[in-house]
Amino acid sequence: MSGISLRLVKGAYKEPADVAFQEKHQVDANYLKIIKAHLLSESYTAIASHDHTIMEK
Repeated sequence: MSGISLRLVKGAYKEPADVAFQEKHQVDANYLKIIKAHLLSESYTAIASHDHTIMEK
């Protein structure tokens, strides 16, 4: 295993549009993109979410 260990947590608060996606589908798509990329890097990846739709993917 190499690279950087990561704990990825999807928050539930609103950030300004200049620093964060504003639509839930955008947030979810980017969250899954980051998870996939990090898992493929073979680095340790911890994932946290209460979103049942995300957990089923």
